[in-house]
Amino acid sequence: MTILTCDIDSLSDTSYYEDMRFLPTIKESIYSPSFYTSLLTRPLSLSLTYFLKFALLLTGVQILVIFNLLWNQVPAEAQKFVSSLADFYPAELTLEVVDGAVATNVSQPYFIPIPFDSAMEKKDTIVNVAVIDTYTPYSAAQFERYNAYVWVTRDTIFVRQKEAEVRAYDVRNFEGMSLNRKTIEEIVGKLDPLTKFLGPLLVVFVFAAYLSYYSMRLVYLLFVALIFFIIIKLFGRPLSFKNSYKMVIHGSTLAFLTALCIGFIQNATNFRGFPFMFTIITLAVVFVNTASIKIVPSKKITPQKKSR
Repeated sequence: MTILTCDIDSLSDTSYYEDMRFLPTIKESIYSPSFYTSLLTRPLSLSLTYFLKFALLLTGVQILVIFNLLWNQVPAEAQKFVSSLADFYPAELTLEVVDGAVATNVSQPYFIPIPFDSAMEKKDTIVNVAVIDTYTPYSAAQFERYNAYVWVTRDTIFVRQKEAEVRAYDVRNFEGMSLNRKTIEEIVGKLDPLTKFLGPLLVVFVFAAYLSYYSMRLVYLLFVALIFFIIIKLFGRPLSFKNSYKMVIHGSTLAFLTALCIGFIQNATNFRGFPFMFTIITLAVVFVNTASIKIVPSKKITPQKKSR
């Protein structure tokens, strides 16, 4: 095995590495002991720049995979849903909130069933979106019998939450509100043109979300660098925490690529990685690339006294 001896004070020519192209750096970040040797004198800013470019590349790939979903499918479904709201609202139903109480023009209890094409699985006993009953006092048992997600009473709107939780809303917060088919059609008419902007907004939102994720990973790599720094100190190898961080940043390349590939195939294989996979792969790459580097610490020069 070839031992690469590196005197930290002797590496001064880093222009080649500073001018390196991005794609070859990805390959060298996975395996290249000589590249990891050069990291000892490269500024941290270059490693951070590499990480930013790499994060942008991964983000671009991930967005490209789901681009059709974000740009076309989701907006189309949203537009279909908005357009169906007017048809979903019963033509004969009018709801008003007057003097803190609900008033309606239909006989009660009045049920608004879940549309057939959006009904829940058969095991779900709830079959109604809402029930309007302003005469019967609220009780949990009666709400269960109504098999609805929403119960509109005289002065309160009860809404089911997760895990059998029910939240209550005072109708006085909606004082003066009036709902009928015409009102809903007007709302739909205002919302429908906005759905064409949903695709671009989703792409921007997902792009920002991915970059936020990689930013948090960059912070997490400080912890991984600390682990690496402590381990090599135990083996008596002099390396600063700053250099450890630079090596860990590049060492995470394979971990990110592995996670990306697993994400693409996890639905088919049901494999989602293993505990601490990212950390283990990152540390393994760094240790493999630095195993053959013999770091020679700089010698402290003591000035000699002049003889008289």
